[in-house]
Amino acid sequence: MLITEAIEPPTVSGRCTISGGIWHSYYDDTDVTGARSLDIDHMVPLAEAWDSRAST
Repeated sequence: MLITEAIEPPTVSGRCTISGGIWHSYYDDTDVTGARSLDIDHMVPLAEAWDSRAST
């Protein structure tokens, strides 16, 4: 998921260690540069909520 969704792909080394990379948050229109600050487990539920007009 991290590699697929990156707008600038991260470097993967060693035991799935990720460094670098940039991801865009469509929900708040910001770019995220640290993979550790992403919470992938919430991506699908958040997308479902957003599609259900949770913002309104």
